[in-house]
Amino acid sequence: MPDEADIHFLKIDAEGKDFTILESLSDDTLSRIVFVATECVSETPRFEEEKLKEEVIEYMNSKKFDVFHDHVTDNGTRISDVIFKNREK
Repeated sequence: MPDEADIHFLKIDAEGKDFTILESLSDDTLSRIVFVATECVSETPRFEEEKLKEEVIEYMNSKKFDVFHDHVTDNGTRISDVIFKNREK
């Protein structure tokens, strides 16, 4: 159960910089977050620093987050909104 010091939901939508922001979060900060939502691309990255969905999932798994929900858009963009849940919360 989350406590008052937890960040209950963090949404990142930074036009290709999402993974850079995730990587910048300290392990201490990540441990306080219950859910993280971010955009992920399933094919060729659109921006230089953008990572593929598989790479983001692998990274988040290494930080003790599991995929909670993966919403693949149906507008032809190959972008998913992925929500991760901290497995320790």
